[in-house]
Amino acid sequence: RKMLKLQFNRVMFFPALAAILALSYSGGNEIYAQAATRSEQNVIRNLVANRGSIQRTYTNTTKGVETSTWSLEDNVSGWIKLHVQQMKALVESDSGTIRQWDDLFRKGFEMRDLHHMEVNYTEHGVTVEQNGDNDCAVSVVQAHARVVSLFVERGRSEAWLNHKVPEECALE
Repeated sequence: RKMLKLQFNRVMFFPALAAILALSYSGGNEIYAQAATRSEQNVIRNLVANRGSIQRTYTNTTKGVETSTWSLEDNVSGWIKLHVQQMKALVESDSGTIRQWDDLFRKGFEMRDLHHMEVNYTEHGVTVEQNGDNDCAVSVVQAHARVVSLFVERGRSEAWLNHKVPEECALE
């Protein structure tokens, strides 16, 4: 127990050590690990680095969520559109995944056949309507929208976190 506490304190006081541990855990790609392609990783990095120019809203509905994400900067709005296109393709594929170490994202991919996304591209970004086929899928879609908004608000500090699966899914 004492050894574990000492190691934890070292990680807390030596950010470089924490980064090395995270890199080794994730195969060298930090929080962007488990993205299917280098392109997806680069887009995510760009979005996190430019989160200050991203605007995002979401509204929970009875069936899921409606979101709007945009930027007045052309390069950032392009990355938003590309990211949504890439993630939609991953969810709709039979085996695509990302962030499998994050409980919420893993559950979303496990339930890929139970939620559906309609994307509308706008001049500066996207609007998305995402619905679930049962209570668990609706809750996962809504939790995902909240977490993505937290990524925009908090950046890397939020991206490092594991996000819980909603309680509505505990019975399934």
